This record gives sequence, C-alpha cells and structure tokens, in this order.
Amino acid sequence: MRRVISALLVLLFVLAAREAAADVVLFTGKTATPSSRPVKGVAVDAVLLIIGVEFEYSDTSEDMSENAPALRTAMFNAVVQTPSILGLRFYATAGGGLYEERLTSSNYKKRGTGTNTG
Repeated sequence: MRRVISALLVLLFVLAAREAAADVVLFTGKTATPSSRPVKGVAVDAVLLIIGVEFEYSDTSEDMSENAPALRTAMFNAVVQTPSILGLRFYATAGGGLYEERLTSSNYKKRGTGTNTG
C-alpha cells in the first residue's frame, strides 16, 4: 500500500509541475573545499523565443584560518532552446567568463569556458 501511495504522489507531482519563470535569481550556498565557506551570487537571463543570453556572478569569501582562497566568477552564456514539447524544453548553452582566486596578497585571474545541455 505504501508503494502505491508513493507512486501516486510522484505521479501527482510530475503532472502538476509547471514551467519555471525567472529572469533574475539571487542565490546563496556554500563552497565545500578546501573548507566550508559561504557563497552568494546572482543569475540573470533573457530569452526571446528560442535564443537568449544569461549572466551569472558569484562570490565566495576567503577563510584565512583554513588557507582557503576567495573565489569570484563572472560568466556569460548564449542560450538556444526548443519550444515546449509535451511540457519539456530542451536547451544548450555555451559561453565564457573570468574567475579570480585571492588569498591574502596573492591574486590569480584566469578565463574560463563552459557548455551545457539539458
């Protein structure tokens, strides 16, 4: 009986799911290595029909006692997505940006690239 109820609840949640609609997302979390430190940031996107852009900025604080550097990232992506097909929307992103690690007086800046599908 418990399995039947669980299966019905899963089915209910899947059928009741709606498309997320967000153009600006503030987020917070933690960076786990080399020590647990808070991370905060913002993501902004704009999609017109099937093509769009997104930007994400995040900042992780430095932990001097654990010798863990601060990390700051800023990434831009181009987005291509399909129209909704049976409630599903497939997408691909590609882009790049900058990241910076800081620990006391040393600074390390580099470029990064990324791709994603879903």
